[in-house]
Amino acid sequence: MSQSTKPWHGMEVRGLVTAAVSAVILVTAISVMTIPYSRTVRQDIPLDILWRSGFWQQVTGFLLLGFSLIGLSLYFRKHWRQLRFGSFSSWRVLHGILGVAGLIVLVAHTGMRFGSNLNLALMIVFVAANLGGALAAAGIWSRYQFTRHPSHRWRRRMVWIHVLMLSPLPALIALHILSVYYF
Repeated sequence: MSQSTKPWHGMEVRGLVTAAVSAVILVTAISVMTIPYSRTVRQDIPLDILWRSGFWQQVTGFLLLGFSLIGLSLYFRKHWRQLRFGSFSSWRVLHGILGVAGLIVLVAHTGMRFGSNLNLALMIVFVAANLGGALAAAGIWSRYQFTRHPSHRWRRRMVWIHVLMLSPLPALIALHILSVYYF
């Protein structure tokens, strides 16, 4: 039975749809909102310490880097014979969960601010890649839900958009890390 005709388990479908919907909600929130800075130092829980403190910036930044690198495992699962354990659809769900986790950590890292110059480019690429991934997941889900549905063309385009948006990410992340530590 080919990958496209295998029935999905309920858990995998729910996981993929949940990750896609969560990603769209987070991308929308990140695109239109910012978390305000604390008005006073006496605030009970000053959230802005996450993006004002160098320590927390490093913690959230390296978490983002880690989630991104682990997210690459889907590519290796698909193309390397040595990693053929587990179902590919389960790996897709894990990939989606990592994308959502990355968006949550991005909120903690940036306060939902896009910044300027290099940081702006990095935020746009990261957010757009996650949106493309969520739309690709919706296309993948619809392919399994509707027979004779032309969503496979849309899914392929969304997957390519997701991959193309990710292509400048390594260079942008490297430049971002370089600028933080050396300038």
